[in-house]
Formats: sequence, structure tokens, C-alpha cells
Amino acid sequence: MIKIGGLLFGPFLGLFIGAMTDLLTVALTAGVFHYGYLIAAMAYGLISGFISDIFRSTKDKIWWKAVLGTLILIACNIIMVLFFMLQTNSFQNNFSVSLFGNKLDVNVKILLIVLVTFICLGILIIWIVYFLNFNKQHHKHNSIITETKATKKNDLYSSIIIVLVVSVVCNSIINMLILPSFDAQLSSIRYEEWVVLRSIVFIPEVIFNCCVIIPIYNIVVPIINYNYHDDLLEDIKYPLYVE
Repeated sequence: MIKIGGLLFGPFLGLFIGAMTDLLTVALTAGVFHYGYLIAAMAYGLISGFISDIFRSTKDKIWWKAVLGTLILIACNIIMVLFFMLQTNSFQNNFSVSLFGNKLDVNVKILLIVLVTFICLGILIIWIVYFLNFNKQHHKHNSIITETKATKKNDLYSSIIIVLVVSVVCNSIINMLILPSFDAQLSSIRYEEWVVLRSIVFIPEVIFNCCVIIPIYNIVVPIINYNYHDDLLEDIKYPLYVE
């Protein structure tokens, strides 16, 4: 919900939606308030809106969207690698964590390689989407694809790239690197264990977010961006009754 709000309405409203969502969740569920989760919720909306605004500034230039998405995901990979390298004293090669009551031995180096590979796969998807779109535009004049259908496909490709980038950034930077410190303050599980646990669920979270947010984003954005003002002026020109 917070990510969708940021994507649709920008960073400032996304920040507000994140804050209200966290405060209302605590108030309505009688949960425990913690400033860290409030900051994280606000960061979800802020980052989602900021990334959305960056991609919107490229307008219909799919190539620029692909380049931006690639650069952002490369930056996420670098941040994750540097984080785990700086925490080598805390994260040993083999790390034991409790998952659903079961003790799980995790090789941190292998886990990091899996995460980096997954983000690289995201970059590959971005460029596959780009080249598919480029080929369709290149052969547009030799087929019976209308301009409206081509625009809808461009919008779909854009939504895939934007949502994928937002999901990876939010789940890697906020969920994996920031939230574990707050989790450790409210539980008996150590900070390092929380980082490993959140790293394990990183890939399923990104896939789930993309599957949920992309259809919603692709449906709602055209409704928000539709020019209702011109339609209203056009309707006024026609009489209500015709003799």
C-alpha cells in the first residue's frame, strides 16, 4: 500500500501515506509503536515516490528507463556487497538462525552471491523488456498494431521496470540493512540473525511485490493521468437535447 501510494502520488504524499499507515496500524491493532518502523514506513513512500518521479521525467523514452533501472540496481548490489564486507567480523561463513522453530545453517557468502545474482537477473529482465519493446516499435509500421495499443504496451513495460526497481531498492536498503537494527531492539534475536533472516525472504518479497503492484499500477496510472478536463469541455459543446 505504501509503495503504491509513493509510486502514484510522489515522494511527499508517499511520505505522508507511510506515516499515516504506520500510526493507524499501531492504533487500530493495539500494536507497539517504535520510531524505527515509522521511519521505515515513511522511507518506503519517500523512496517509491522519488524513484517514480525520476522515471516519469524520462517520459516515453524507454531506453532511458532501462539505463536508470540498471544504474540503480547496480548501486544496490554495490551497497549490499560493501555492507557485508564491512560486517565480516559479525557475519561468519556459516551462520545459524532459527526459522519457524527450526535451526537453519546459512552460508553468508553463498547467500550474498544468490542475492547479487538475483539483482543481476533483474537487470537482465530490464534489458529483455527494453529489446522486446524496441523490436515492436521498429516493426510497428509493418504490422497492424495501432498507436493506442503500442502506447499501452509502452506503459506496461515502463510499469514493470519502475515497480521492479522500487521493490529491489526498498527490500534491500530498508528491509535488509535498516530494519534489522530496530527488530533486534524489540526481540531477543540478534541483529546479525535478523539481517540473515530478512536476506532469506528478500527474493520472495520482491517477486510478491512485483506480482501485486504491477497490475494495480498499470490499471490506476492511466485513470489518474487521464485528461478529464478536455472530455468535459468536449461534452459541453454538444447539446443535451436534439430535435
